[in-house]
Amino acid sequence: MPRVDETRAELLAQLAEIRAKLATLDDSESSEYEENPAHADTDSAESYFIASDHPRHADLHGHADVALIEWDAHGAIRRWTPQAELIFGWKSDEVLGKRWDEFSFVHEQDIPLVEQSVRDLLERNFDFNRCSNRNVRKDGTVLNCEWFNAVRRNEKGQITAVISLPHDVTERVRVESHMLHIQNAMRMITVGTARSTGLAFNQALVRYISESLGFRYVFIARIDKDSPQRARTIAFWSEGQLEDDFEFDLAGTPAANVVNHSMEFCCEHLQQRFPNDITLTRFQAESYLGTPLVSSTGEVLGILAVLDDKPMEDRADVREMIALFGDRTAIEIERSINEAAQHASKMRLRILTEQMPTVLWTTDLQLRFTHSTGAGLKNMGQKPNQFVGHSLFEYFQTDDESFGPIAIHFEALQGASGSAEIEWSGRVFQVYVEPLRDPNGTIIGTIGLAQDISEIKRVERSLVQSEERFRRMIEHAPEAVVLLDTQTGRFVMVNQAAEELYKYSAEQLLQMGPLEISPEIQPDGQPSADKSREVISRACAGETPIFEWTHRDAEGAEIPCEIRLLSLEENGRTIIRGSVTDVTEKKRAEESLKRLESELAHVARVSTMGEMVGGLAHELNQPLYAIQNFGKACGNLVAAEGEVDRDRLHQWLDRITSTAQYAGEILLRLRSFVSREPIHKTTCDLDEIIKTALMLTKHDAQVAGIRVEYTPAPQLPSVEADSVQIQQVLVNLLKNAFDAVLEESHGDPLVRVSAISQADRVAVTVADNGPGLPDGIPIFEAFCSTKNKALGLGLAIGTTIAKAHGGTLQAKDGPEHGAVFTFTLATALPQA
Repeated sequence: MPRVDETRAELLAQLAEIRAKLATLDDSESSEYEENPAHADTDSAESYFIASDHPRHADLHGHADVALIEWDAHGAIRRWTPQAELIFGWKSDEVLGKRWDEFSFVHEQDIPLVEQSVRDLLERNFDFNRCSNRNVRKDGTVLNCEWFNAVRRNEKGQITAVISLPHDVTERVRVESHMLHIQNAMRMITVGTARSTGLAFNQALVRYISESLGFRYVFIARIDKDSPQRARTIAFWSEGQLEDDFEFDLAGTPAANVVNHSMEFCCEHLQQRFPNDITLTRFQAESYLGTPLVSSTGEVLGILAVLDDKPMEDRADVREMIALFGDRTAIEIERSINEAAQHASKMRLRILTEQMPTVLWTTDLQLRFTHSTGAGLKNMGQKPNQFVGHSLFEYFQTDDESFGPIAIHFEALQGASGSAEIEWSGRVFQVYVEPLRDPNGTIIGTIGLAQDISEIKRVERSLVQSEERFRRMIEHAPEAVVLLDTQTGRFVMVNQAAEELYKYSAEQLLQMGPLEISPEIQPDGQPSADKSREVISRACAGETPIFEWTHRDAEGAEIPCEIRLLSLEENGRTIIRGSVTDVTEKKRAEESLKRLESELAHVARVSTMGEMVGGLAHELNQPLYAIQNFGKACGNLVAAEGEVDRDRLHQWLDRITSTAQYAGEILLRLRSFVSREPIHKTTCDLDEIIKTALMLTKHDAQVAGIRVEYTPAPQLPSVEADSVQIQQVLVNLLKNAFDAVLEESHGDPLVRVSAISQADRVAVTVADNGPGLPDGIPIFEAFCSTKNKALGLGLAIGTTIAKAHGGTLQAKDGPEHGAVFTFTLATALPQA
């Protein structure tokens, strides 16, 4: 609070000069004051606080939170300035002539404190004191005030008046109280969770967040890895106790926005914003604050959220605290997932703010103490005025006039203000010294103010050490790390791993930016400049983007990388931290895996063809037999006596041609099905793909007496797919369905195939009336099968093919009997 500290320092300096002025008043002025109080009202107060030789004393009237009040020797008010009217609400004609205890001016609980302060001033021969107490405005408002009081004496040393400077510090007290509340909350949460890990940590965290910040509900939820649209709480604090965990869908809830890497806040009317969230209705929730739990790899693991049944104040410190403990929770969850043997790091608190204790003193021309006071003396084990009469040389135990604190006092005696930073009594102080002048402007000594800055220095050292640790951590990180200045577009720091990755020296890299070590176009076809602006904008908006990027080293070689960005603030500028991982080997492994998967799929198709060879031979025999019969019929027609029936001859020859074409199409489809071509997506007719799969399995169904129904959906859109691989998925699903209904069927064996359009996708379903899905068997895992002589590769390969097409392959029990398998495909983009 710079404004409060500045005002307080100014008041303390002025009070020291008041004391000097009171001591040097001449007898005539004292007599005039006693004989003519009305005239004294103007002369005394104005001369002490306004008509000073120092222009800044006049500024007191510009401070609406500082007033001037003058009391006579009996404690009655005889001057009440306009600032006093503004602060306390009473007009001067309402209070003049009254004592402070004759109207509701002091808070009843602070009356003993004020009485003691008055006794100290009037009965203990003190010329100055300070009192902090609560006052009451005329309208009943309670104020927190600091009172700086000085007495005026006549030549006999008798008190003739008391001059007071009340300072309204209500706002400062409120801010300090608020900061203390946040500090205590942080301490309470940190202490309560520091020794806990795992479930104990989560339960302690939700409890202490609720108790320290006053939220009714606090929970930590994990996202279901298998069903990313669902979450389950792992710690839930409700109305003062731990409650059972519960599951909920993310769609239509505030958490849906949180899992997209952003904090979600709703101060009120929460249920109106999310009317379909039954959990909010259950808790009668009115407000919400949630933060994502992001792992070190950028994955959102869950959410930390608070709910309340009343509106919530939008406070930046609470947001920061929830975000801070969200990060801490993410670390703990990630540690549990990875079963790491690391100890949970303890949260460290920094003091949000502290009132810096001060010491005020004055010296004479020989640099002997004439007065010392202030709360800071207690920290030094000293009492007010303990060293009055002692010189600075005696106090500091030195004869060296060039010693810093003494030298600036000599400068003040010459009329110059000075400051110095010194260490004394195990503390660090910032010392300010100015010349002390009498009403005529003559220097009569010095006045000094010292602020204890030990804690600030400790924090500064801690920050320097923290920055050094941060730099060492970056320098020795195993991955390449770069820091980018968003204003200049240049790197401001790179580590050794970055030098090795890019094959440039650190000096060279610090003259570059990311675009200078990148190709113009990225592998996805996007210009590097456009993609760079996009991801940096996302990082500046608070996201933690993770993306693939191709760099180019000093030798011109392209390096595929995975990059994670994090935005940092440093000295008013935005710095982007980039962690760069070379994924060359990973890409090679992925390509190798794709080749192996393709080979496995090809082997599976050949194996499937071997199983269906009998049925396929039958399928080919039919057109061949028809060609033979029609050929013989044509020969007989030509050999017959009489005129040849040319119309019939042409009809049978056409049948021979069409049947031969049909046989050729069967062979072409078989050849395509068992081909070893790499995956090649094109715009395909899904109806044709389904019919081909049905043709390949037709004979098996007929021999087994299985009825296969397929009704194409009207206006079925084209799909973007590899037709051979989709045929393989369908053939595998059909053969599995045949096996299931032959084992057990509810009614006549029946298999239904259907396709339906769903927004930008098409869903293909194969359903049967067999026994349903087996219990406890992971049917989608490779080499896992319910059949005795099967390899168990069909569904595993089908899952891989579906994922390669950007879809899924799922299974569930039918509504009454049997099993239902469904896979999805992306619809083809319309042709331009």
